[in-house]
Amino acid sequence: MRVLLVTYALGDWISGGTLYNRRIAGTLAAGGAEVEVLALARPPYLLAPLERPDPRLARALSGAGGYDVVVVD
Repeated sequence: MRVLLVTYALGDWISGGTLYNRRIAGTLAAGGAEVEVLALARPPYLLAPLERPDPRLARALSGAGGYDVVVVD
């Protein structure tokens, strides 16, 4: 199974959300899934509604990426 996990950049930043996403990706991979993480740039909060969608996300959601499941967090 191919899984795409879409999240904000995980990097070295540690928060409950990033730890959660890392754990989900690790658990899926341990279960045999092929997991790819699409880490989007975090826009300034007030500008987020004006930000253009990332073209990689649009491609993945269009089905062009060949993923069985797309998880957006």
